[in-house]
Amino acid sequence: MNDKHKIVILILALIGNFTFLLTAQTATVVKDPVSLPSSCFPLKGKDSLETMRNFATLQESYQFKYFDREAYNSYSYVYRNAPCAYRSLYQMAPKLFDALIANNNQAAQKQLLIDTLLLSFNSNYQYFGDEGYPNRGTWAYYIGKYRPEKNAEALMLYRQYFATANVSDRYYLTDNLKIAITQLGKKQYDQEHLISLYTDLNKLCNTKIMSTTDTAALRQWNSTQQQMAKMMRPYLKCSDVDKMVNLRLNQYPDNDTIVREALALYQLAQCGTTSATYIKCLERDYSKAKTAETALLLADYYRKKKNTAQAEKYYLQAIELAKNNTTKSNIYSKAAEMYAGNKNTLSLQYCNNALSLDPNNGRAYYIKGLVLFQMRCGNDFDKAMTACVSVDLFNKAIEAEPALSKEVNQRITQYKQYYPLKSKAFFYNLKDGDSFTIKCMGQTTTVRTR
Repeated sequence: MNDKHKIVILILALIGNFTFLLTAQTATVVKDPVSLPSSCFPLKGKDSLETMRNFATLQESYQFKYFDREAYNSYSYVYRNAPCAYRSLYQMAPKLFDALIANNNQAAQKQLLIDTLLLSFNSNYQYFGDEGYPNRGTWAYYIGKYRPEKNAEALMLYRQYFATANVSDRYYLTDNLKIAITQLGKKQYDQEHLISLYTDLNKLCNTKIMSTTDTAALRQWNSTQQQMAKMMRPYLKCSDVDKMVNLRLNQYPDNDTIVREALALYQLAQCGTTSATYIKCLERDYSKAKTAETALLLADYYRKKKNTAQAEKYYLQAIELAKNNTTKSNIYSKAAEMYAGNKNTLSLQYCNNALSLDPNNGRAYYIKGLVLFQMRCGNDFDKAMTACVSVDLFNKAIEAEPALSKEVNQRITQYKQYYPLKSKAFFYNLKDGDSFTIKCMGQTTTVRTR
């Protein structure tokens, strides 16, 4: 800091005018003076002018990012002599000490700086309470950053913070989860508590998402939720989820919130089809509030269990509950695919239903092509020409949904082998490019031979 800055600071300190810097943060103690310990008095220390001078130096340093030895000395003076005078003393501490620690190469001095920073969080809580910044979340974050051997203390502070504070910093959620996962790796935390913590943090995140109207903030909270899900996925075992969910349901059998939280865990763990508890929760949730999404989950579950009757029942209910034609069409495609090769007439009906709702449903064209080839009829030439009909539909599938190209092109290559022989077409007075109708199917296509 140069001499000009020092002169400015001294003058400002003498006249007590600090409103040019951090005016909103220089409020004195917010607690009732009667509740403060005797160490707080006199409020600005025995030498109030010296306290004011040091605080002004600190403010100037903070404003212009002079995070140097002089800033540290000024902070230390105010902290030792007037710890209750300025809340902004503690608000400046994290950024100040982060810079000081990063720029210090001596291990002993780094430890001293870290100790001072963490002690300041305790003092802030003691003198100014747990509102605003820094708070217990900040305190927990810095313990995790600089004192990982005290992660148990960080987890306790995070638990207190999330229980009482109006959470505004998204990073605290992911950091809390990260610390818990670290402790799990050290066998100082168990799987059940980790799952329970994730459930609580995810619930908090959902609350924020539901109450946020700002688009940018909503995107950030959604991103946080996705990050937490990604962090948790390797630690979610179906047996552990089952154990926790069954325990909670036994304790609180009528708690629908537990059911919804359990479903989120099962879906994240991707173990729904292996768990009887999952389907019990899913059916219970559907009985309370019928939605297309839940009906579709039930249909997919029963389909994987090869219970096609139940699966079809829920597919049809999902179609009734769906809010737009595209969704309805996609569900019809699922039902058609389930019956392809088994009940081809019903499968074809569902394909046609899907395409009537959405002519750009590539999956429906693809399944229809498969089904029609299995339903081929007439003489040998008619049956061979069905391959041309199927390839027509396969090409429509790719045109509608290019993402299907790899899967569908394999079928096209396969079905070209079933095209009629050129000699057979000649027998019917047909050549490549002519139009031909398969009368027993009512399908018209273009002649292609091999």
